[in-house]
Amino acid sequence: MKMLLKNMNLNTFAGCSLLLISVFTLGLSAQDLSKEVYVVSSYRPEIADVDKISSMPVMTDTFSFDTKIEYTVLPSRIKSDYSLRPIKPAKMVGTPLDKLYNSYLKVGLGNYASPLAEYSIHNLRSKEYAVGAYIFHRSSHFKFEPRTDTKIPAGYGRTELAGYGKKFYRNVNLEAEIGANRHRIRHYGLNTDLLSDPFEIEADEIKQAYNKVYALAGVRSTRPDSGKMAYKVFIAGDYFRDHFKNKEPHVNISADVNIPVKSFFLRLEGDYDYYNFKNSYDTAATNLYNFHPVLTKRKEEWSIEAGARMTVLRSAEKDSFYIYPDANIKFRVIENALLATIGVSGNLQVNSYENLSLENPYIIPGSIPSNTNHALIFYAGVEGYLSRKASYKIMVSWESMQDMVFFVNSDTNDYQNQFDYILNDADRINYHLEFCWDPFHFLGFRMNTNYHTYQMYGEDHPWQRPKADLELSVLGNFKQKLYAELDFIAVGKRYAYNINGINAIVLDPIYDLNLKLEYKYSNILSFFAHFYNLTNQEHYYWNQYRSQGINILAGLGYKF
Repeated sequence: MKMLLKNMNLNTFAGCSLLLISVFTLGLSAQDLSKEVYVVSSYRPEIADVDKISSMPVMTDTFSFDTKIEYTVLPSRIKSDYSLRPIKPAKMVGTPLDKLYNSYLKVGLGNYASPLAEYSIHNLRSKEYAVGAYIFHRSSHFKFEPRTDTKIPAGYGRTELAGYGKKFYRNVNLEAEIGANRHRIRHYGLNTDLLSDPFEIEADEIKQAYNKVYALAGVRSTRPDSGKMAYKVFIAGDYFRDHFKNKEPHVNISADVNIPVKSFFLRLEGDYDYYNFKNSYDTAATNLYNFHPVLTKRKEEWSIEAGARMTVLRSAEKDSFYIYPDANIKFRVIENALLATIGVSGNLQVNSYENLSLENPYIIPGSIPSNTNHALIFYAGVEGYLSRKASYKIMVSWESMQDMVFFVNSDTNDYQNQFDYILNDADRINYHLEFCWDPFHFLGFRMNTNYHTYQMYGEDHPWQRPKADLELSVLGNFKQKLYAELDFIAVGKRYAYNINGINAIVLDPIYDLNLKLEYKYSNILSFFAHFYNLTNQEHYYWNQYRSQGINILAGLGYKF
């Protein structure tokens, strides 16, 4: 439509233009009729240049409307019916606990006619009390053969029996225990050079047995707040006796109190020991009083302790008073990696008949030496973590000792199969290293080693005491079913006193390899096998006392 209107306008314009030209021409002709006009062709109007707007017609309306809509909303309330549905309370479930069993029984049998029996019983989980009992027995009927025509009974046996109980209150626990144990041995370490050929000896002729009954009771505070006073008080008594009717009753009363004093902690420790050793011809009563106050100050980066240990010894021979320093400082060198310790201390070591027999069961019956005075001990060391899976501890100590006990073979009988003691002053330097590494959850390594150097005053060597010892263990736990422990034990060379010659006897180093296996068949049944002295070596820890060869012990454990 737009295009049509445009064409019409052009035609109109052309017509008007032609009309004007004609009028103008006629005007001129009327004025000057002598001019001649020559018409070549008819007039055709043309547009020189045209821009095309669109190929399609477009309608455009120039009139616009302003649309405005007005409306009103009338609110109308809609009634909705609803009902409340109560939410059920959530049930709190605690962490699942492993099932406990009241009793555990372990039985086994090994070569050298070596039975093993172990039984323990305990009440299940309780917030009010804990009671239980324990029984253990292991023995061997080993016979030592120093020569092909000689057999010496070398069996041993150990039996333990204990019953215990605890009563829990809000801030205190009451504890009690009663028990007995028996350790039976043979003095089989005879000097074979003195034996005739052939030779026989009865088992009862070289028999020794250590028997003990004991009881203890006490009270212990259980306040979780470290800023409150904590304490414990215990009284214990035991009766120790051997096969030869040597007796040693013992009573101990001990108390320990920790008191916060502003930013310090004051620890007061005290105990009283009464020993009354009796044999067929003598009685030796000893009263020992110890008082140990220590003041402690702790910060995040360091801690310091300063105190003293005071000891009063009263015996039939003499009364003595000892005082020892007790101080140390610990400070953090590297966060979570290195903690250093430096300190000084000292103590009086009681050499009772029971303590001596535990260290060397082959001593002369009724031996009771003087006490050992550790006059001064200096120590320093570091400990920390190499990584999240590895930790270590390194310590060095120097101590000055008076009347240190050393064991030597005795010639009081024809067999020279018992040990006497020698008291000697000595200085000792000890280098100690512990290392723990768990590279995987099923594999772990443990190491514990010591190296000693002695400065003797009077004796040529530290008789029967090794210069070094090492314990290395590899622990395995395979899918919670198979447990394994491989132990390598090494003891350095020792010197034994030669009562029949001039030169000391050198005891070769001991290298021992033990393996313990346990297979957990189910939660209540397991099987075990222990292998001792896998290298089957002839070890002599004590002079003339050869150890057993390879020893195998196997059995099962049962929970019920």
